[in-house]
Formats: sequence, structure tokens, C-alpha cells
Amino acid sequence: MTAVNARAPQATQAARDAGARNAVTWLAVRQVRRGALIVIILVGGMSAMVATTYASTVGDAMDAAALAALAENPAIRTLFGQPVALDSAGGFTVWRTGTILAVLVGV
Repeated sequence: MTAVNARAPQATQAARDAGARNAVTWLAVRQVRRGALIVIILVGGMSAMVATTYASTVGDAMDAAALAALAENPAIRTLFGQPVALDSAGGFTVWRTGTILAVLVGV
């Protein structure tokens, strides 16, 4: 047996292994893409919805005081986390959706 003939089975085995890896990779992508797209849409939509309702939620000084009192409640802090920058739409959005969306993305 010559050296050229001895290498031929190894080359075909490597090609089959590469083909199998590609097939498994594409199968995983096909199975995950729909769920990943749904999660991305939900995360973006929920964040956008909370950010747009910020002005109506914290409209005047009385509403802002009520929100501050609510943020000091231990049960609310457990659900939503430590409130930071509730005076801006971004801070309010992260406080309201951060934990929930982190769990959704993690699952």
C-alpha cells in the first residue's frame, strides 16, 4: 500500500465529520430561530411599551411621590430590584422590566 492510498480513508473520514458537524449546527439553528425571534420581539416590545408609558405614569409631582413610595416597598423591591434613576424614562424602564426580561431571556 502506498502513502497516497493510506491517507485517502482519513481524508474522507474528516470530510464526513465536518459534514456531520455542519448538519447538527444547522439543525440547532433551525430549531432555535423561531423561539429566539419571539423572545427578541417580546423584549423589544415590552421595553418600548414601558418607556412610552413613562410620561403618563409619572406625569406630575404627586404621581412621582407615589412612585417613590411604591419603590420603597420591600415587596416591590424584591420583584423589581433596587430602584435607580426613576426620574428618567430609561431608568424607569430598566427598573420595571429588567428582572422579568432577564428571566425570560435566560429561560
